[in-house]
Amino acid sequence: MSNDFFEIRNGRKLRDVTTGTVAIAGPTISITRATTNIYVVRGWLELSNMTIMEVAGPWPTTQDIPARVFTDFSEATGRFIATDKWIRTK
Repeated sequence: MSNDFFEIRNGRKLRDVTTGTVAIAGPTISITRATTNIYVVRGWLELSNMTIMEVAGPWPTTQDIPARVFTDFSEATGRFIATDKWIRTK
């Protein structure tokens, strides 16, 4: 994988280009760059012009992921599990 991130902050251009590997095992995605972080896929929406994934994480490989992240999808618990949305346009 490659990530080419660009932003302007306080009038300065910031750019971060990184590369790494991605591995998928069941409901988890492992992304390895300098270190490995694990994300849990908690939702997936396929639209005609984009794919949206809701992921929780990251967790380092040295830390256990709480079981409720894999099993509890109730609205009440969802407020206590930080998630991000990853979007890929087609």
